Amino acid sequence: MNLSQRTSDPAPSHARPLPVIDIAGLESPQLSDRLAVGRDIRAACRDRGFFYIVGHGVAGERPRYPATTVEAHLRERYRQTYGG
Repeated sequence: MNLSQRTSDPAPSHARPLPVIDIAGLESPQLSDRLAVGRDIRAACRDRGFFYIVGHGVAGERPRYPATTVEAHLRERYRQTYGG
């Protein structure tokens, strides 16, 4: 990339917001809808490396303490598997 290409960018990549991708189209019976979601994900991975997803069907409320939630889940799995 030469200097003129760098200076023509509207903002450095770290200053632009992350893309938001609606993945509800992955459940569509239309191939074109599923392919469009795939193209959006590919572009986000290529251009930014990270992205937000919406339309996934998971409730919007996040646990207050994710590490505690994960630990509780793992303890329960251990108890179910090993009876301890």
